[in-house]
Amino acid sequence: MLKVTELLIKGYVMKGTWLFSAVLIITLAGCQQSEQSQNSGISRRDRLLANENMNIRNELTDCQKEVKRQQELLTQCQQEKEEIGQQANENVSWLMEELPGDLQKEINRLTKENEQLKAEIVSLGGQLP
Repeated sequence: MLKVTELLIKGYVMKGTWLFSAVLIITLAGCQQSEQSQNSGISRRDRLLANENMNIRNELTDCQKEVKRQQELLTQCQQEKEEIGQQANENVSWLMEELPGDLQKEINRLTKENEQLKAEIVSLGGQLP
């Protein structure tokens, strides 16, 4: 899952970089054209370029927001992974350390009880197989 998230983030970063480059180029082209046609006012082409620039800026902002959201999701997933790892370590520790000790105590108790019952059977006159 982390690789998919990393690929998504890289894709959004690349898309954002291209959009930023396009905005920069269009802005520079728009500046040159506006210098050439200062006396003629704002042409239709200039308005279209300005509108396109605004759209590209909005897309770039959206992409940056998505990258931030993906980074937050990645951080959350990493925290969950660490928590799961800690829980697994605790479970393994319990299985390897506490459980065998508890089982050995139970085995010892049952062995003693078995010996007592055997002695009781013998004392009552029965025979053990």
